[in-house]
Amino acid sequence: MPWEIVAIWAIVIVTLTWFRRDEERLRSHRLAEQARYFATAARYRHRPAAPRQTAEPIPPQALVHRRYLDLLRSGGAMAPLAPRT
Repeated sequence: MPWEIVAIWAIVIVTLTWFRRDEERLRSHRLAEQARYFATAARYRHRPAAPRQTAEPIPPQALVHRRYLDLLRSGGAMAPLAPRT
């Protein structure tokens, strides 16, 4: 009787170990397939970044609004604007 319980537990342990190793092998195989796909697929090949477009210059009226908002935030007196050249 005790050897039967030991045999049952041995079968359970071997089965669980076999299952775990098989699952790890399948998981690593799937991961290798995904890595191979992402490394070789044309969709994921490196493309150079598009050139950046420069921003449009800020109109002078917007600068006045910005200075006014800065004045309101700081609570100070507004200095005169420098002439544009």
